[in-house]
Parts: sequence; C-alpha cells; structure tokens
Amino acid sequence: MKNLLSIITFCFLTSIVFGQEHLNKTTRIYGVVIDSESYLPIKDVKISYNNKVLTSTNKDGFFESDINFNSSSKDGLKVMFSKPGFNNINSMEKWEPSLYKNGVNYLVGLKSGNNKGFTDVSPGDLSYDQTLDKLEDIKKKKHFKDRLAQIRLNNENSFFEIDEHYYILSNTSWLEVGSPEDSIRINDKKTIVASELNSVINRSQIVAMTPDEFEVGVYRLTTKKQ
Repeated sequence: MKNLLSIITFCFLTSIVFGQEHLNKTTRIYGVVIDSESYLPIKDVKISYNNKVLTSTNKDGFFESDINFNSSSKDGLKVMFSKPGFNNINSMEKWEPSLYKNGVNYLVGLKSGNNKGFTDVSPGDLSYDQTLDKLEDIKKKKHFKDRLAQIRLNNENSFFEIDEHYYILSNTSWLEVGSPEDSIRINDKKTIVASELNSVINRSQIVAMTPDEFEVGVYRLTTKKQ
C-alpha cells in the first residue's frame, strides 16, 4: 500500500512539474519604439512586465528581453512602455501558446500630449528593418482615420466616396460597401440603395452596420429607435 501511494504521489508531482515547464517557458519580447508623430526612434524607453523593468530601448529605439511567461495565463502577456514626457502604452496580448514560440515582436509609437500612440504586435522572428516595414501600413491607417475625421466635420452625412471607394459612416465606425447601388436594409424594414442614405438617415442615428451574411452586395443597418 505504501509503495502504491508513493507511486501515485510521484506521478502527481511529476505531472505538475512537467505542466509548469510546459506553460512557463522563456519567451523573447523585442521590437522598436518610435515617436508616433515624427516616426523617429526613441531612446531610453522602459519596457516593464509585471511591474518590473526588463530593459530599455537603445539609440535606435530597439529593445529585447527574455521573460518567464505563463502562456496559459488568463491575463495574457501585459507589457508597458514608458518614458517621461510621453504617454504610457500598455499592450496586452492573449494568444494560443504555440504563437509565443518564436518571440513576440512590437512596433510601438509613443505620443506626448493628449493624443494616443499605437502598437502593432505580431508573433515571429523579425529583423529590425522588417519591424519598421510595418510602419507603412500604420501610416496608411492613420491617414485614413484622419480623412474620416475631416469628412465628418460640420455634416450629418452617412455615405461617402473616398478615393473611389464607398463607405457608410456612423459617428464611431465605418463600413466599406462595393458600390453606390448596393442595397442597404434599414432595421429590416426598408431597403434603399447606398447612394440614397444621406437623404434618408443622419449619421448620428446609426448604431450598427454589417454586411449581410447570405447576400453579396447587401448590408444591414440598425438605427436608434425613433
């Protein structure tokens, strides 16, 4: 009986140890921190994990550090980027454990003042130049958001054309449609073509919009109750 209990205890403890080793593997975090306005690298940005400073960026804005990370944690991987004079950025990622295997790559834009910065986080082993290559896509997205903000000024229109693409806008989001002749179903009661939207509803009335699940060229739009 003693031998049986010893074997059971040994197996139980072994499973715990191996389980912990599987979950608590060393993960490499690395990347580049830049100014979100000028896109220039920022030196001496502190990178923290679990309220502990791991490392700082060099003159090229580059950093890297190994951390003992529990990939099954419900809290995910929380990393903070901070430097006096800039707004802190907290990045939180929660992926499948296998995605952490080759490291976690960050491209971070810190911003001073009231504006927000940005983070682009991806799994894999990227070079310094490959990390910065992601900046072009970020610039395009930022330019698009700036265009939307400008378009929303001093009007209540909900349908716009931007660079030969067509969009429905609410006050907080947007949806691209295929053409001005696509069908818009409003509250499942009324169907119009997209180009008629501005004469039917105001942008501030829209609370949700989505492509139809079954029909191409059809979009469903929900408005506030009248």
